[in-house]
Amino acid sequence: MQNAAFLGLSSTIQAFFYKLIITYELNDDQVREACEQLGARHVDFISRGFNSHFWDIFLVCMAEKIDETLSSYMIEEDKKNEMILAWQRVVNCIVHQMRNGYSDRRKQQLGGSKGGASNGF
Repeated sequence: MQNAAFLGLSSTIQAFFYKLIITYELNDDQVREACEQLGARHVDFISRGFNSHFWDIFLVCMAEKIDETLSSYMIEEDKKNEMILAWQRVVNCIVHQMRNGYSDRRKQQLGGSKGGASNGF
């Protein structure tokens, strides 16, 4: 069952990015709210093994995939590099806002105390 949930993550991530980019047209306020809400929901996943450091891994994987995808069809090096940088900025912004939502909810959950290694920070 856990493997099925894990394998379904790619379509969930794709749907979330679609909502942010296509539906919200990258509207700052809507994107920030959606990302903070999703980040806050990740606190519920701590009991299933979630660790906030996973976002760093996600960023690396996304950067590699963005580079691989754009390199497969963009020929002009300068334009490709510009596009890669733009996409990485979008993804970094999304993850940053998710971390904010996660941290805010985690602090509320802990009664405003500072976190340590045992609490997912």
